[in-house]
Amino acid sequence: VRKKLPAVFRRIHCTAELSWMNQSDIGQYFRQFLFGFMPCCTAEDWDSWQSTFLNVESWSGSRPVSIDMLQQYLMHQIRECSCLGYGRFITDDSKFTFRVNDEHVKEVISKMCDAQDAKIFLDG
Repeated sequence: VRKKLPAVFRRIHCTAELSWMNQSDIGQYFRQFLFGFMPCCTAEDWDSWQSTFLNVESWSGSRPVSIDMLQQYLMHQIRECSCLGYGRFITDDSKFTFRVNDEHVKEVISKMCDAQDAKIFLDG
């Protein structure tokens, strides 16, 4: 590629290396992704939930995980939570978004941290 597109490489002086996510990346992504659905939770809650999520075998480093795999899993789980009635859709700054009801936060976190769901999803 460098030989075929030399002008690009003269302007861009960095190389991006794509790899599997490490456990720290997985935990950070879990937290940041779900925060938009549950913005009122405390930092202590997020610390606890992130730790619980990372203790699930599928995310503990026992297999390679890409950002796409994790994104698809989290979206699948939040979609199921929506179907179970654990939240509502709201309009926020001209955006249509899903928010988890305060009384269902524990059920949603339990769904996200379900080891069997994670295994089925990743093996499928």
